[in-house]
Amino acid sequence: MEAEPAPSSASKHLKPQPKSGPEASEASLHPSSPAPVPAALKSAAPMANSAPPKSPAVGLVPGQVLEQALPEVSQKARDSIQGKVRVSVRVKVEPSGTVASASLDSPSPSKYFADQALRAAQRWKFFPATMDGQNVPSEWILRFDFSNAGTTVHPTQATH
Repeated sequence: MEAEPAPSSASKHLKPQPKSGPEASEASLHPSSPAPVPAALKSAAPMANSAPPKSPAVGLVPGQVLEQALPEVSQKARDSIQGKVRVSVRVKVEPSGTVASASLDSPSPSKYFADQALRAAQRWKFFPATMDGQNVPSEWILRFDFSNAGTTVHPTQATH
């Protein structure tokens, strides 16, 4: 299993998503570090204070994450990790904001962690991207970083 050195302060994190509109603060537009997730969290986590992005009449408005789900990983499996196990999952999001499909975007050194990441990715929910005021499908890359201390997820919208 390919592994990277563990960070000095590893804990369970989810990266906050930038907000749009006048209510967005400078800190929410440029997050400097992921927000901690309670240790008891094992399923969908709604994004705090999330609101659908404001849609201009014309042009593309990127989607946003509405709910993130963390993989359910046994402590025995976590204890087997030295460093990090990274799994990238590509999700195709329907115009409704639900995940239509999820597939591995890059090879994973572990079938177990890849399966856990795929299952979690299918439970994510999104505010859909819009084009000219209409909801459109989008694709996201969800990078799951597993360590013996927790799981971090880094979502990035790939296309509209």
